[in-house]
Amino acid sequence: MHQLVSLERSWVEAELGYLSEDAVDPEVYLCEPPAGVSPESGGVDLRRVRIHGARSAGASLTLEREGFTFVRDSLPGIDYEDADQVQSVYYPRLVDMALSATGGREAYVFDHLVRQRDPDVEMHLFGRRGAGERVGALGRVHTDYTEKSGQLRRDYIVETFGLNSLPHLYCIVNLWRSIGGVIEDSPLAFCSANSVSTHDLIPSSLHYRHRVGEIYQVKHNASHRWWHLENMSNEDVAIFKQFDSRVSGVARMVPHSAFSLPTAMCSSTRRRSIEARVFVVLQ
Repeated sequence: MHQLVSLERSWVEAELGYLSEDAVDPEVYLCEPPAGVSPESGGVDLRRVRIHGARSAGASLTLEREGFTFVRDSLPGIDYEDADQVQSVYYPRLVDMALSATGGREAYVFDHLVRQRDPDVEMHLFGRRGAGERVGALGRVHTDYTEKSGQLRRDYIVETFGLNSLPHLYCIVNLWRSIGGVIEDSPLAFCSANSVSTHDLIPSSLHYRHRVGEIYQVKHNASHRWWHLENMSNEDVAIFKQFDSRVSGVARMVPHSAFSLPTAMCSSTRRRSIEARVFVVLQ
């Protein structure tokens, strides 16, 4: 049985990597860029912001309003580096949690990613991905989908999973958790969707070796309201919206970013986490 974490007020101040105000058509290469091309354009606007602690926040944070929530769930005892074990044992749990959180009628887990924080790697840069490279914590404010790429993901799901028709209403949620004990150094912060203006969201091309995706990077807005779950353990799961086809009345996408806790210098462990993206058919 999944239970909502009881939520109060506490907060920390930390730097988040927003997109520079003067950025135009930003591009990021997660592979080797063409000769003479920078791996990352647009520039970083580091902003010190207040990040509220959700564990004792006093009011419930909901998937429909803020765009994220936290639940409790036991962590399966498997090897998370073994994709087959993750898919056979963990994916069914993800489906159950996603359906319970969204009220959807069908759910499809279409990928997952294990991250390991490397304290020697600059967290505010996207970084490259390649064979054998460990993906680290990302301290850049972004959403994983745009209007364009969210619809393209729907088409991919329909083809990959053999759906009989295009879903009328759907959403994509991310289920994110620690698999390395209590997170002491680089938790994930979530920006309430109802504090974000569409003018803050800047489409950005994301280049992989064999394809080009699109995300939103985010420009700073003093109205943004940030949250994290303090002392997040293996039993805590963050569920947050990455895209929702409904254009009004609900949170549609949540900017998010890793950040360094003020106590990180004293941390004895480095964050290890797993995230999984789930496509949910609502109607």
